[in-house]
Amino acid sequence: MSAPERDLAHPSREAATALTTFPRAPTLADVGARAGVSHQTVSRVINHAAGVRESTRVRVITAINELGYRPNVAAKTLASRRQNAIGVLAPTVADYGPTSVVHALEVAAAEVGFRTLETRALDSADSARAALQALLDQAVAGVIVVASSVAANQAVADFPTAVPILRLWPGVSTRPAVYIDQAAGIRAAFGHLVGLGHRYIQHLAGPLSHIEARLRADAFALQCRLAGVPELDVLRGDWSAGSGSAAAAHRDSRATALVCGNDQMALGALAALRRERVSVPGRVSVVGFDDIPESAFFAPALTTVAQDFTRLGSLAVDQLVEVISTGSAASISIQPTLVIRDSTHPAWRATQHFSAG
Repeated sequence: MSAPERDLAHPSREAATALTTFPRAPTLADVGARAGVSHQTVSRVINHAAGVRESTRVRVITAINELGYRPNVAAKTLASRRQNAIGVLAPTVADYGPTSVVHALEVAAAEVGFRTLETRALDSADSARAALQALLDQAVAGVIVVASSVAANQAVADFPTAVPILRLWPGVSTRPAVYIDQAAGIRAAFGHLVGLGHRYIQHLAGPLSHIEARLRADAFALQCRLAGVPELDVLRGDWSAGSGSAAAAHRDSRATALVCGNDQMALGALAALRRERVSVPGRVSVVGFDDIPESAFFAPALTTVAQDFTRLGSLAVDQLVEVISTGSAASISIQPTLVIRDSTHPAWRATQHFSAG
C-alpha cells in the first residue's frame, strides 16, 4: 500500500479530530478555506491539473489530509472533462507582432503543462464574442486576448464569464493585463529625435481602430505638446509597407523626421523617400516600431523601438496561471527599448544652421 493509500485508510489524529467537528462530510469549500485558496484551486489539485504552484498544491493536500476529505467520484469525473488548455483570442492579421506573441504563448504554456487553443477574431464586437464563446465551449482553463482592436477588446471586457481572461492591452476593463508600454516607446523615439535637433516630426500611425495604434498616436501628440514643437497632421497607414509608402508620399514638406507605427510601414516610407531621391537620414530621419528581424538590414538600417514579444508571452502565461490558481493577479507593464541604427541623424535644418554659423 502506498503512502497516500495508507493516509486514506488510517487518517492522522489531527484528521480524525477534524472529522468529528463536521456535522457533514467536508467539501471542496472547506478544504479551500483551510488551505487559503478557492474551491476551484482545490478541484484543480485533485484532478492533477497543470498550472498550480507547488506551494499551493502542498497546502491543499495538507488540508485534504487534515480534514479527511474524500472526492466525490461523479463530480471528479465531470471535472476531468475540463481540458488543460489555454484559449488564445488572436487577430486575423498575420503581422510580426501578433504572430510572435502567439508563438511565445504556445511555448510558455507548454512549459507549465498547458496547450493552447487558438481562435481568430475580426475587428468587431460580434466576431470577438463569437470567437470567445467558441473557446469557452471547449472548456479552456483561461483565455489570453491577443487581438488588439478596440471593439473586440471592449466586447471581451464586458463578456459575462467566470473563466479567467487576461488581456495584452491596458485600459479596457478591470481584468488583469500584461502589456508593453506603448507610450514609453514613443517617448524614447521622440526624445531621440528631439535630441538630434528635430522640431518638425511627423507620425505615421497604424489603423486607429487598434489599441496599440491609438496609444502610440496619443502618446506622440502628448510629446509634441510637452516639447513645444508643431503638431503636424498624422499620416495614416494599415500596418503594411504599401500603406507606409503611400502615406509618406503625402508627408508635410517641413518634416525632417518620421515616427512610423511599425517597421513594415517604415520600410514603405523608406522606399517612397528613395523614389523621391530624398536622403535618409541626411534629409529625413525615419524611426520604426517593433524591431522585426529584417529591420537591421533595411537600407539604411532602421532605428526602431524593440518590443520583447517573447517576454510578453511568458509573463502573460505566468499571470494567467496565477489567476487560475489563486483567483487574482496583478497587471504588469513591460518597457520597450530604443534600438538606434543608421536611419536617424541630426536634423537637416539644424545642420544647415550650424554650418552657416
